[in-house]
Order: sequence, then structure tokens, then C-alpha cells
Amino acid sequence: MDRTRFRPSNDFWIRLAACFLLVWTPYFLFSSFRDHPIPAGALVYSVAVFAVPALGFTLVAGGNRGIRHALVFAFLVSLFLDLQTTWFDGVLAAGCALVVACLCWLLREHLALILICVLGAMLAGTVLIPSNEQYVETRSVEGGAPRGARVGAQVGADPPTGTLVHIILDEFAGLGGIPEDIAGGQVLRKEIAEFFRSYGFELRANAISQYVSTKVSISSMLNFEAGETPEKNYRGKRPFILTSNRYFETLHERGYSLSVYQSNYLDYCAEAPAPLARCLTYRYDGTNWLRSADLSDFQKMAVLLGMLLNHPGILETFWKSYVGLRLQARQMGISLPVVMAWDGRVAPLASSSAFGSVRDTVSLASPGTAHFIHLLLPHSPYVFDSSCGLRDKPLKWQSHHPLHRRGNSSAGRDQRYGLYFEQVRCTLRQLGGLFDALKAEGNWDHAEIILHGDHGSRLYETAPRAEARSELTAGDLADGFSTLFASKTTRGPMVTDDSAGPVWRMLAETLGVNVGPGEQDSPLQVYLEGREDDSWVTYPWPADP
Repeated sequence: MDRTRFRPSNDFWIRLAACFLLVWTPYFLFSSFRDHPIPAGALVYSVAVFAVPALGFTLVAGGNRGIRHALVFAFLVSLFLDLQTTWFDGVLAAGCALVVACLCWLLREHLALILICVLGAMLAGTVLIPSNEQYVETRSVEGGAPRGARVGAQVGADPPTGTLVHIILDEFAGLGGIPEDIAGGQVLRKEIAEFFRSYGFELRANAISQYVSTKVSISSMLNFEAGETPEKNYRGKRPFILTSNRYFETLHERGYSLSVYQSNYLDYCAEAPAPLARCLTYRYDGTNWLRSADLSDFQKMAVLLGMLLNHPGILETFWKSYVGLRLQARQMGISLPVVMAWDGRVAPLASSSAFGSVRDTVSLASPGTAHFIHLLLPHSPYVFDSSCGLRDKPLKWQSHHPLHRRGNSSAGRDQRYGLYFEQVRCTLRQLGGLFDALKAEGNWDHAEIILHGDHGSRLYETAPRAEARSELTAGDLADGFSTLFASKTTRGPMVTDDSAGPVWRMLAETLGVNVGPGEQDSPLQVYLEGREDDSWVTYPWPADP
């Protein structure tokens, strides 16, 4: 037998190199854009990891330069464009993919060499020529009046003598939303209550968010209202920009010098109705924490890999299809592996990293200043244990529901709540660090502090949407809408009851804002998202959810 015909030819290695560069270059550029937060060893691991699919594509393409060869390279080039551009979407993407396929067919004789030259030049340029756009993970703007600021608004005659600290903790469930029937639930409820009691907070056990969407719930809370058209308070998309903010107006009228600490998911500064002393913005997808993370080089490589694999577009469509295939296979008694559980988000890690600088700044706050802070904690994925140690195996990190599904199974909900409980404890640990720093600097006694969530844990089995309203259980409602509300004022204990009420009303009561008898006396209801964007349906809140 002539064994020479089984030896890879030079043409095979050229095709392999082209396939490898097409699949690996986006990863390298993704890391490069972020100023390489992973060590060189992690990049070496990435070469080995991406060599595997590159070999697979090379074998599928074959060596006859026929239609299969052209289609494989057309797919890889389209995937490259999808990962590297923002315009490769929808009809334009389909048309572009068709043009790419035609070019791959016309250039099939020398296609691999052409791609090697183009991608090689791109990589060389990235390494040798510094980018004009520097990667910035935290940006701070000092002073100035944002567009729409009411600079001439009437300021209170008596400037505040204390400091106001207002922190929104994303996805922090209230006591009523911590299920007691899940292992550890009763213990955590007691820990939360004791934590806030020890620092002198008043804790409202039955605060309700009314929405399960961050941009909608927060924009409504800060305008002391709720309704079926909450989209009137914001515009845009990531960042969503608040265009109305009665809360900021109130602080300005009372004479506070206002500073904002936000992520680039929800922008409170761009069109704030009041002058801002400072606006600090951190990236909710930031990765600088990776540099000092207690992870191996291989796991650091996996973090960037997971973020890239969850890129919206072709890869997202692939994962959704695979999830659907797994569900169908399970119904037939076939078990397919879970290749990746993580949704590629790093928001709690980025928020925790940013919280350090926030703590140092706020603990030194002067009287008459207000500090509004939005932290994506204890938001999923559940990456921290109770002592804030980082979990390993990033591709196995869990979010509040399985990848590309809206709800949990009963067993999945129980398992995820165990992880969520630990991340809540980590969040309390970080809050304790802020409170202790305020005490150490002598600023605790004159500080008024408001803490609340934007919605519940969202660990429901059935997502609270309009089309599923007949299927919702008391547990689903608590998981979606029950959220934290705690306050420490310098005016002494407030006269409050423990009945269920909306967060915006509790916020208004804490600040002494009159929102009108009609709004105060209306029956409590929540809002379910409809099939269309910005479509909301009212749902009465049960007396005993």
C-alpha cells in the first residue's frame, strides 16, 4: 500500500493555517482590544484550543477546491465578520454572506493563501502598531451640567448637613423573596435581617419592584411611579439613557452635591436633570479583574473564550439551536452534554472590582454630598462563594436560568438558589466593608443610607410574562418581584408597616417626597412583559404570595 497518499500535503497545511487564523484571530483581537488582561501562557493555551476546530474545518473543506471548499471558507469568513463588526446583522448579513460565498468560489484556487496574508497582516498590525483607541474600563468625569440639567432649579435654603448614600443592588431579593423551603433559605433570611439590624438599618421585608427588567424598574423607581408605559423614562440601548429622573431633581432642590457611580448598561448621567459633581462609569463587561484573579492560565483563557462564544449573532444562533436539540434529545431518552453553562457575562466581577474605588471615595464623603451607586451585585452569574472567593471552571458558571432559556426546572432552581445564597453573602460582606470604612473615617453617624434592589432573584420556574400569566405560581412572583429595601436615616426610626408595597413608594417615604394620594392609595400590582417590546400588562399582586 502506498502510504504517501495519506501524508498531509503542503496544500493541507496552508488550508489548516487559513482555517486556524480565521477562528483564532477574533480571540486574539478580543484580548488585544482589552489590553490583554490574560498572561502569555493563556494565549498559548488558546492556540491549542482553537487548533482543534481549525483541523475539523480543514478536513470538512477537503482539498479539491470544489463547492464544499468554498462554502466552508465562506462560513468562516462570515463568522469572522460577525465577531469583528457591528453591522453584520439581519438582511445585510445575509447579503454579505452571499457575496463572500461568491468571492470564495471565484478565488478558490488561491483563497487560503490570500486569507493567510490578510489575517497575518492584521495580526502584525495589531501587535506592532498601537491602537489610537485606548481601552478604558473605568471613566470618571468631574463636574459640569449634563444636557437637560435644571441648573437654575430652586435649591433648598438649608443645605443638608449629612451625607446621603443610595445604592441599588441588582438582583438582590428581599426577605420575602428568599424561599424558606430551599436548603439554607431560612438561615440566609436570618443572616440578612441580623446584618442590617447590627448596622442600625430598618429593613422592609415585603418590598416589591413591580417589573423584572432592570432598565424599566429603576427608571420607574427614580420617578416615583409605575405604569404600562415605563419606556417614556429612558431611551437607547446599552447604555439605556434615563431621560427623566425626579429623584435627582429632588436631591438637587435640597442642595445636595450629587455624584453618580454607574455601569455602561444604564446611563444616569448623560441627560441628568441636575448638575453632577462627578460621574464614574465602569464597564459591566470589564475584564481588568482577570489580571489578579485566582485562576490558572487555562481558566483565564476560558473566561475570554466564554465571552466570545456568547457573542450575539451566528454563535448565539448555534447555541440556541444546540439547547433546543438537547431538549428534544432528552424527551427521547438521549442525554447530550452541556458544553457551556455560562452566558458569558462578567457583571458581578466588574462591579465588585469597581466597588473598591467607590468604597474608598464614599467613605471620605463630605457633608452635603449625595452618592448614587448602581452595582450589578449579587447579579448572576454566580461566580463568588460566601467569602467572595472566585469559583473556578468559568465555562460552568451558572446564571439565574439555563443558557438561552427563560425559566428553571424545580431541581435547577434549588441548585441555583444555593449558589445565589453564597453570592448574596459575598455582597453583604462587601457592604460591611463600606459601612466599616464610613465608621473608620468618622462619617457614619451623619450618613443616611438607602439600599434596595431593582427586582428579585429571577430564579423562577416560569418567567413572569403576559403569555404565561395563567401558569404563574406564588414562587414565580416572589422570585421575580420581591426585592431588598433597607434604610438608615439620621432622623430616627420611621413609622412603617410590614405590608407589601412598591419600592418607589418606600423610596419616596424615606425621602419625605409627596407623590400624591392617588398613587399612594392605588392597589398594588405588578407588570408582566408582553410579546412586543415595551408592552406591559398589569397583574394584581396577591395578598399572600
